[in-house]
Amino acid sequence: GTILTAQYDNGGEGVAYHDEESTNQAPVTYRPGEGVDSSGSGVGWIKAGEWLEYTVTVSDAGSYTISIPVSQDAAGATMHVSFSGINVTGSMSIPNTGNWDVYHSITKSVHLNAGTQIMQVAFDANAPANGYGPGLGDIAITANGPDVQAPAVSITAAVSLMLRPSE
Repeated sequence: GTILTAQYDNGGEGVAYHDEESTNQAPVTYRPGEGVDSSGSGVGWIKAGEWLEYTVTVSDAGSYTISIPVSQDAAGATMHVSFSGINVTGSMSIPNTGNWDVYHSITKSVHLNAGTQIMQVAFDANAPANGYGPGLGDIAITANGPDVQAPAVSITAAVSLMLRPSE
């Protein structure tokens, strides 16, 4: 399934996201009144300590690959992904992609438990040279296995995904 990063859960600051600034820093405001920095496609102006949450339904426990497109014009930023409060990726280093408009996908193979759970994307460290975390594209979660098929996705709230590993 694909997680549209600008489509984080409803609930506002401290519930569905945490953003250091109370206003959207993007040139075109998306979701007015909320602090997540997005014009509707991806999320930017990210700083350490910020996070976004998504409600995800995993139909079957199994092995999945999380692929996160990131951009950054300096090295040193890090992030991680948690499911139901458990860090499943460990620290993920954000590469210097050379430009904020150039994305490179970082991937991690993880085990996910079945059921509806909160996926949190958290930003742990800024790049020392510029004081920012990554630019963030839409996240793909795919099942691992010999007959890898796209997970089934059903949107029932701000974001809700149905994920199934291949048999």
